[in-house]
Amino acid sequence: MAWEPLIGREKALLELQEILLERTKGRRHVFVDGRRKVGKTALLRQFKAEHKENTVLFVNFEHIVSSPRLFARNFLCQVVGQVQGVEVPYFVGMDELKSLTDKAEQAIREAYHPLMTLLATSRPNQVSLLTEVFRLPAKLAEGMGQKVVVLLDNFENLFNLKSYPELKKVEKLVGETMALQDNVSYAISGTKSVRLGALFRKSGFWSRKFKRLLLEPLSREETFFFASSIFGAEKRPVPREVLPTIHYYTQGVPFYVRAICDRTLTLAKRAEEAVTQATVNKAFVLEVLREDGLINAVCHSMYFDSLASVSGENSLRAVLQVLAAQEGLNLADVGRRIGRPNGQVHGYLKALLEADLLFLDSKRYYYRDPLLRFFISQNMFNNFENLENQNTRVEHLAKRFFEEFIIKRPDLGFGLEFRVKVLSSFFDGRRVDGRPFGSSVPVVLADGHENTVLIDMDQAGEVNGEPGLVVSDLCLRGRRRWMVEIFRSEDLVELADLQAIVRKRKFFESRTRSVFDRVWVISSIGFTEECREAAKEMRILLSEVDDDLPLIEKVVLQEKAA
Repeated sequence: MAWEPLIGREKALLELQEILLERTKGRRHVFVDGRRKVGKTALLRQFKAEHKENTVLFVNFEHIVSSPRLFARNFLCQVVGQVQGVEVPYFVGMDELKSLTDKAEQAIREAYHPLMTLLATSRPNQVSLLTEVFRLPAKLAEGMGQKVVVLLDNFENLFNLKSYPELKKVEKLVGETMALQDNVSYAISGTKSVRLGALFRKSGFWSRKFKRLLLEPLSREETFFFASSIFGAEKRPVPREVLPTIHYYTQGVPFYVRAICDRTLTLAKRAEEAVTQATVNKAFVLEVLREDGLINAVCHSMYFDSLASVSGENSLRAVLQVLAAQEGLNLADVGRRIGRPNGQVHGYLKALLEADLLFLDSKRYYYRDPLLRFFISQNMFNNFENLENQNTRVEHLAKRFFEEFIIKRPDLGFGLEFRVKVLSSFFDGRRVDGRPFGSSVPVVLADGHENTVLIDMDQAGEVNGEPGLVVSDLCLRGRRRWMVEIFRSEDLVELADLQAIVRKRKFFESRTRSVFDRVWVISSIGFTEECREAAKEMRILLSEVDDDLPLIEKVVLQEKAA
């Protein structure tokens, strides 16, 4: 995939700048946390690209092997290449490496010298070798006469060196070395965020000196904007009704958005047709299930490569297969299905949690990534080489993924959105009890002949103060029009949120040249009293998911069935 500017990462880049360069956040090191493929590596690379006037070194631990000597040489190769401004392979011979370091200025050569000396010995002390590796940035900063920023990616691979008895406490050794460096700032990220998170929660250097920066998936608006820009770059208009589907499939993970959009464009060009909902569905299914899919490659790596060095890998895969068939099982359920005692199963599940493949919710286990679950559940028994020409099968797979792998998840808001969409489709303009809508008087329902997501571009920044896509969860169209907003956050909806909805309502009314009869706001958590009072004055309807939606469903769905 081509390198491209990041979307939706402006705040994260600014925070990196404040921590690493300006040092205005109290701590001068940062731990970039987030799920797989959310864009942590891309964020660090973008930061380096935007600060060429500073000495920013990007060192990838992806190619670390179990030997401390090879790790040290790999680290030095990456640093020398960036400092000297030349292309250097991950591994070069000692003669070539010496030739490169000898070309540096005197002060820089002196910084390299202790590590080069150790590498030249036949059996260097492992502790001394690792200490000199992590002293190198400080020595470079001293030789250059300026502060240095070091970005360390795939940091968890450093723990592979624990197989050497002298390096059993490698994180303690590295932390103590970094703690002495006033002229260096570090940013650390990795794939196994659970394992890294445990390191940064420990008392001591890592928790005191590092600030956690959580990189979330793109919001719905950011996903829509990213997808639209990909199609726009190819001069392919994309129907706005397919954008929510792309968000459902990708959950806002940038790598997945790019992969599905690229596959969609390929299919549309090959068929010489416009992009449709069916094209996006097919692109998703092919990307996840066919061996030539980029998402398929990621899922394959997670399922096979990430467990290759873990003890009992076959048992771990058996657990993943059980949970792929049915998520939300507890420890005892898993044990019964694989025929192992609970003590062993607890160890397997713990390893999968640490690998960041599963998460635990109310003592039940779920996949961190629904696409990985879909990949495993389908690839155990099926062949998908000829899938591109099997349209009926593709549509069945896409529908199954959404209904069984997305809307039932406890951690995604898509289930709630789907629930509201189904409910509103039964609205028929009747007058009903207003209390579940936060109203003291009866409410006349919309007549839900059509319910779609509203999307438009706000060039003037009328809604959020700056240009960008504006999205409303649902627009109920018929004789009476409602705008629906769904809040899935863990915070109460506040007055400021309500005011933003009012701005959004005015924006869409001006664009569609029509008026919304009502605005209906639904919250997973609830509303502040100030918000409730303001909603009464504005005639905005408020409903809570647990208390109010069941009452509305009882009135609308049961009476409709009768």
